[in-house]
Amino acid sequence: MLVWDLLSAELIGKLFAFQMDHHGLKLVDPHEPVRAVTVAGEVEPPDEVERLMKQPRSRD
Repeated sequence: MLVWDLLSAELIGKLFAFQMDHHGLKLVDPHEPVRAVTVAGEVEPPDEVERLMKQPRSRD
């Protein structure tokens, strides 16, 4: 038995919301275009992100 088995759905939701808030995370609408932020803080346009995601990974 896991700890999750002992918690109610409402309590799990509250714990999840607390963790999201604590770590500064946000839920994303899956229907919005994908955006990426570079290390320099620049936002890449969605079409550029899609192009980069389709490229094969380089093996370093």
